[in-house]
Amino acid sequence: MEIDSLDEYEVGESIVSAKSITKTLRSTSHFAGRIGEKLYVIQGTSHQGTPIYTKGRFGQEGEAEVFYVLISAKADRAES
Repeated sequence: MEIDSLDEYEVGESIVSAKSITKTLRSTSHFAGRIGEKLYVIQGTSHQGTPIYTKGRFGQEGEAEVFYVLISAKADRAES
């Protein structure tokens, strides 16, 4: 978020305004916890129109169910 100058509000807005989960993947990373767990890709836009891609998964922390999110943005980085 810091690299692409996004704040928490923009990311939250992109998730809430997304029309649907774009795709569901199966994890292949040995570092992700469990191989084969479901990952959900959501594509939305910030209020400035920047496409924001989030990838998340559901998990457990003790008794609580939590949703972990990885955020990336596709911004045009034209230099002057």
